[in-house]
Amino acid sequence: MIKIGGAIVADDVALAACAEDVASLARAGARPLVVHGGGPQIDAALRARGAAIAHADGLRATDDVTVEVVEAVLCGPVRARVVAALARRGLVAVGLSGRDAGWLVAEAVQGRVGRPTEVCAELVHRLVERGHVPVVAPVFVNAAGEALNVNADTAAAAIAVAVGAVGLVLVTEVGGVRERGGGSIGELSTSAASAAIAAKVATGGMIPKLDAAIHATRGGVGRVHVVGPRRGELVAALRGARRGTRVLAG
Repeated sequence: MIKIGGAIVADDVALAACAEDVASLARAGARPLVVHGGGPQIDAALRARGAAIAHADGLRATDDVTVEVVEAVLCGPVRARVVAALARRGLVAVGLSGRDAGWLVAEAVQGRVGRPTEVCAELVHRLVERGHVPVVAPVFVNAAGEALNVNADTAAAAIAVAVGAVGLVLVTEVGGVRERGGGSIGELSTSAASAAIAAKVATGGMIPKLDAAIHATRGGVGRVHVVGPRRGELVAALRGARRGTRVLAG
């Protein structure tokens, strides 16, 4: 399971490196699944509409107007860039969101921000068994079929646990979890990650990343890393090498 941040998707070189790694995994017999974000692209679309942009603890404040923009951007140009990058490398990429067969369900926790409650793993298993690479925009639906905005890291962790992924790699421009002094942390236990959030050592977008890593690790995902977009990074992490920050149970 690979999650690619929106800043990575917007960067031609970084996206190409990630796509090459996904293709390498597929050629080696793995069954990759990709979840993508789109924060910078959503911000740009909101600014163009004169709409407010607000975040709290790394999560986007989402009202009825914002969720329309989120869905249009993530399920439109952002996902199209990821699908095209994978297709150029010979992969059969299939774009998905929670709208498709209602396979991603969430409950609203504030406005139109969602918390995952159900993932229908069967849909993904059927696709990967046929050699397809699912590319997931983290738009979930509630019980009434209305769109909810779920943070991409949160979505990736929920999906990874549901499908029984052997690993989860969160690809970010930061390249790992940073100490107060700016240095990268090689390994981090789930308890230490929780403490970093509670002590506000982890801030902004790193909070949902650590929350996702904790959830995935405790949910049985064996290898959970936060890495940068350099070529080979995510492949090495999924193969057990020390790359970026690995989150371990404990």
